[in-house]
Amino acid sequence: MISDVYYINLSYREDRRHNMELTLPILGYPITRFEAIRPTKDDILTGKYSSYFCKSIKRIRNYLHDEATLGRAFGIFGVYMSQYLIHRSRIGNPNDYIIVEDDAVVSVETAERLNYLYDSGLLPEEWDMVRNIWSDESDNTFDLHKFMHCHEESKFADKNSHGRYGGAHFSLCKGASAQRIVDYLDSDYFYAIDSAYSTNQLNVYHTNLGVKIGDYGTDIPKDSHTPKENPNGPVCYVP
Repeated sequence: MISDVYYINLSYREDRRHNMELTLPILGYPITRFEAIRPTKDDILTGKYSSYFCKSIKRIRNYLHDEATLGRAFGIFGVYMSQYLIHRSRIGNPNDYIIVEDDAVVSVETAERLNYLYDSGLLPEEWDMVRNIWSDESDNTFDLHKFMHCHEESKFADKNSHGRYGGAHFSLCKGASAQRIVDYLDSDYFYAIDSAYSTNQLNVYHTNLGVKIGDYGTDIPKDSHTPKENPNGPVCYVP
């Protein structure tokens, strides 16, 4: 069963923190605020996150070499590392857990659907994550859909790979799978965490859990500008 709900929050986003503290108790589980990672350029290129930069895909590396897209790079690294560190902290704990981005809005319906997942036996025997992604908002069937292929930016991509991501706003994670999730993330390239979650390398399902996205703006600028390639080539070689 679920033992903990983690919400990821930057210290200056008090509006989002208020949203989380006000709404998450509806779920009925202990709540923990996780201080969101907000790396600097040096942290990523040469510091504590440099190993992740070294295995990042070309698109992400180019973000770091263009002033117009630096903010997007910081956001992608921050979201990824925040979620990754929560998974890593759960290794050895058999209880299931939830990771929430602080712009998510949960409801009584969310609590009811989570309870139904467990009480009805709807959860497959083999599962690692159940996500609420954008395309599920209009799905009222409550069917569980499994990712049968991996994302096209993955190391494991093939001719059947897809471009789905869907946000990482709300994820139910199996406690016994925390090591498996971390091992998978370690084995793949570095790219947006919601794209990495859209994989067949884990048993990942998605459904409508009654989670909406609040109107809080974004801390990951979605600049339509396409960065130029680094003229000096990639800092680290990714095969």
